[in-house]
Amino acid sequence: MRTLIADRVVHRFGSGPPVLDELGLTIGADGSSTAIMAPSGAGKTTLLSIAGGLLRPSGGEVYVRDEQGTRSSVRNHVAWRFQTTNMLGRRSTLDNTMFAALARGLSFRRAQAAAVMHLERVGLSAKQSQSARTLSGGEAQ
Repeated sequence: MRTLIADRVVHRFGSGPPVLDELGLTIGADGSSTAIMAPSGAGKTTLLSIAGGLLRPSGGEVYVRDEQGTRSSVRNHVAWRFQTTNMLGRRSTLDNTMFAALARGLSFRRAQAAAVMHLERVGLSAKQSQSARTLSGGEAQ
């Protein structure tokens, strides 16, 4: 089982006080759900952005540990699903699906193969060459 670990995470915006101060968090990938609940302004979105690899912490570290204890970057394990689709409307469905794999450093060929496989899994292989803006809201998600 892989585990996401945030170890002594600190984050500041500019020179202000820390939004997160020595935060520790461990979440196992065992199929269960985890809720992060706190008052508005407490740093939930900042924490999720750091845990998902979108934002670097000012201090501490976030990583994924596998069954053998090997550490790796969260960017290799975390996928984001935004409330809005954030797709590049003028690009094809295939291009949009490839984007995250290319950003992670996969070769074009491997990213394309993975994207084709994922589009097949969700029933969208027939729409891979279509412009992303032609997809319905559900298809885009």
